Amino acid sequence: MPDLLVGIDVSRDTHHVAFTDATATERWGRLTVPNDAGGALQLAHAIQEQATRHACDTVRIGCEATGVYAWHLALWLSQPTDPPRPWTVYLLQPRTVHRYAATFASKRAKTDRQDPWRIAEVLSHA
Repeated sequence: MPDLLVGIDVSRDTHHVAFTDATATERWGRLTVPNDAGGALQLAHAIQEQATRHACDTVRIGCEATGVYAWHLALWLSQPTDPPRPWTVYLLQPRTVHRYAATFASKRAKTDRQDPWRIAEVLSHA
């Protein structure tokens, strides 16, 4: 069964999200949600829906640790649930994501729409 990678580009107002497989080659969709409790709930439902749709046993979620905007979401996504979610949440240093993205500087522009894919690609190497 494939792994689901979820890359989240966190900002003050929104989270840009990308869903992909463990090799980061199959793009399974994207989503933008508000950075609030309703957006977090919407995101959790979308993650569960993607995991079910693609029959994923394992879900790895990467949030770029942007200021104070990421830790609320990462903490909420990490909370135990009943039944337990097969999720692991990673807070990634922006420097790590930036250095990874720099290897593609001539190929891809840095945009809010591309950043979640890069974050998911970093997870694929973790």
